[in-house]
Amino acid sequence: MSASPPAPPPPPAPLDGRTVVVIGGSSGIGLEVARRSVAAGASVVLGGRNEGRLAEAARELGPAARWHPVDNTDKRSIAAFFDTVDHLDHLFTPAASYRTGPMRELSDEDAESPFVSKFWGQDRSWR
Repeated sequence: MSASPPAPPPPPAPLDGRTVVVIGGSSGIGLEVARRSVAAGASVVLGGRNEGRLAEAARELGPAARWHPVDNTDKRSIAAFFDTVDHLDHLFTPAASYRTGPMRELSDEDAESPFVSKFWGQDRSWR
């Protein structure tokens, strides 16, 4: 009886060698996307406002993850964040920062905050 040929190596993970940036990656949907990205072979860069949660998320994800603080409502903060990113293949931006309350009590700035965070934060991130 002849020996069987060796089994072929497993196919590479779908994100091997890719970098996924997740702004809003310290919790919720963003953290889950980061987990799945690492499991699929990617390295991830996490961004968000809460440095403690970012550090904890990066520890959970292991050596494939790093983090930098970013406030997606602030142009300078977004620019500084992306100065730390050498290369990215995928960008995911579930981050949101906004104030809520009774409509009559919200200032114009408070009422505009979801738009600033969700629209302009994403727009400024991909630019």
